[in-house]
Amino acid sequence: MQHRACITFDVRSRCDLVIFEKMKLLKAGYVLFAAVLLHACQPIRLFDEVPAITFISAEPLVVTELVDSIVIIVGFTDGDGDLGLPEADTTSDVTVYDKRKGLPDFGDILYPFRMPVVTPPGNSKQISGEIRLVIQNTLRRPGLATDTVRYSIQIKDRALRASNVVETPEIIIKGTEF
Repeated sequence: MQHRACITFDVRSRCDLVIFEKMKLLKAGYVLFAAVLLHACQPIRLFDEVPAITFISAEPLVVTELVDSIVIIVGFTDGDGDLGLPEADTTSDVTVYDKRKGLPDFGDILYPFRMPVVTPPGNSKQISGEIRLVIQNTLRRPGLATDTVRYSIQIKDRALRASNVVETPEIIIKGTEF
């Protein structure tokens, strides 16, 4: 019988050892699970911290000077949501360049625009949306029956990181018929 007791004791020791090893594996599994959960709680960065824009539309593509307004829509993304300027800031963060066809000495005309602060609340500051720009009172260059223009658009965030540049298709400016 003592021999049996010894065998029983050995079996229990092995059982205890197996249970102890399983508990270590279970604890390791819990730690791994907790690490995965904590990592999963971190916001997934979909957008770069440098703002990016895409051209969506410009309408109309034929305008009458001093009569029609040109509406340009661009899409934007920003990974840290630091777009827009507070009211007290007098600089511009959306720049539109008037690029006239021909006559290289004419130069670019700059239209400064401002976006309001659009930083979302909460932990994830990533943001995307659309910017609607309205250009009024467009003029032809003197001596031209019609003029052709393209607009180049760029935005900057509060960290002064500049986006890519997008450009509209050609827009024709006709004279006013009286």
